[in-house]
Amino acid sequence: MNVVHLIGNAGTDPDIRHTPQGSKIAAISLATNKSWKDKQTGEKKDYTEWHRVAIVSDALAVIAEKFVKKGSKLGITGELRTRKW
Repeated sequence: MNVVHLIGNAGTDPDIRHTPQGSKIAAISLATNKSWKDKQTGEKKDYTEWHRVAIVSDALAVIAEKFVKKGSKLGITGELRTRKW
């Protein structure tokens, strides 16, 4: 099963593009954060992981275009596809 659940903040406004057939695709940068306390130093540590999310459903892309702005809290469930450049 290839299911991923991400909860984080939008790093940018959605980038809306159109396919040759006229469907919308939304691309969003999503930041997920992890915080912990270092056991040796007691110092608080933070780590941010950036995810590039593509919304290929036309209806969901329209919703993202209307309601998602930079800094919006998002919960996304989908399929993971890794590309190497």
